[in-house]
Amino acid sequence: MTECRVTYRTAFDRELRAFVVKQLVKYLLLIRGQVPCLYDELPKFVERFRLEEQMGPLNGKRLPLREGLKKAVKCVEAAEQLFQVHLDAIFALQVKRVALVFGSSTISPREVFIVEFKDVKDAEVLLSGAVPSPARSGLTDDSLEDSETMAVPSRVMTREKLMHLCAQKCMRALFVHSMQHFSRALPATKLHVAVLADRQAARVAGFIPKQHFKLRLPKDKRGVRTHYVTICSKLACKKDSQQLDAVESTYNNTSKPSGRAGEVEPMSIHKPANTNESDMLWHVLELPIPGFSEVINTREGQ
Repeated sequence: MTECRVTYRTAFDRELRAFVVKQLVKYLLLIRGQVPCLYDELPKFVERFRLEEQMGPLNGKRLPLREGLKKAVKCVEAAEQLFQVHLDAIFALQVKRVALVFGSSTISPREVFIVEFKDVKDAEVLLSGAVPSPARSGLTDDSLEDSETMAVPSRVMTREKLMHLCAQKCMRALFVHSMQHFSRALPATKLHVAVLADRQAARVAGFIPKQHFKLRLPKDKRGVRTHYVTICSKLACKKDSQQLDAVESTYNNTSKPSGRAGEVEPMSIHKPANTNESDMLWHVLELPIPGFSEVINTREGQ
């Protein structure tokens, strides 16, 4: 079990969280061997195939109907439903945690990525969707960069650029994390999405509410199989650090000597302190994304 922490200088509203999760899903599909190319190339390939079915072959060449193409169509259909419809619907709620589960089912996972949003309360001012305009927010291109970077500050960034920079920073952090902790790519399987969010009287489009859902984690055999991606503002990370210091200080002042004196039991990553989740419920994506390993030529016929 490993943790990758990504900090930002800006609070994450619902739109930004949904966008980062969307890009994270695309990235994981590629690096975990569930698609043979960049995901963004697949929808174009599938669209060309559909046009060919309706209008005949383009450029005089017909795409061969291979097994890989059939699987690519199924993968894109499921993924685009998630990206275009279901993510926006679920992130209309207050989301605490997202579990991305690779495996035949959530009961028998092969690998799990848990995205934890630490600053849920800190970002409540943005949850109405009324995001401050770039001119008012004062955010610039260097706001998301680390202090050691030498990027020259530029004009106030647009909303779209802010979203892409946030996603890129998360991908970079995960890439560095993967160099040390990721095991070899998985065989083709399904990607299940489970979201811990507010309870709703009505069902969220594309998701099944699970009253007694228990997230199962795979055993770390032949490499680490459970990864935590913690996304938080610097304020939230500072609070976590202060809480941990307080726990350690209390322990050191009150604990009695023992055979293992001086050791502090680490706080559980998957059970954060002072977190009330009684008003939240797991929502599981109804149609998982099927991966495939067959090689396809996305430039064929062009």
